[in-house]
Amino acid sequence: MFRTVVFSPDGKYSGWKEYSNLPEKLDTNEVRISDRQWEDKESLILIDGRTYVSKQQTNKIANIHFSKLVNDLLDAQAIELGYDSTLTIVSFSDDDANPVWQAEAKAFKVWRSQVYNALHSIQNKITSGTGVIPEDYVFLSSIPKFTSK
Repeated sequence: MFRTVVFSPDGKYSGWKEYSNLPEKLDTNEVRISDRQWEDKESLILIDGRTYVSKQQTNKIANIHFSKLVNDLLDAQAIELGYDSTLTIVSFSDDDANPVWQAEAKAFKVWRSQVYNALHSIQNKITSGTGVIPEDYVFLSSIPKFTSK
């Protein structure tokens, strides 16, 4: 016996099918699952058109994946500004000896908070079930852009 889960276009569980013989091709919104996953079939969600996970794993996946994207984005911006990392630029926020660096670091810290607020907003929507895991480019386009002023 072969079992599949059927997902709606937005990636949520919408049903299941059983086959005595697995067909040569499954529908595009259908994924074969193991016997172990069968017990939790109603809690599975599709996150990228190919990978399915339980709703309980969603928050962990979002935290890890989007936190990495955010940290990479912050470091990339720091490097673009001439610093070697987020930690380095932030360390200049209390540097009274160089007001230019201090101002830039303070602006960066404000932006960093805005970025983390956006991250937490997405994670809360996913966890509460009011949102789905967005594609990376959609998530990154929702992040505020850095301005030094």
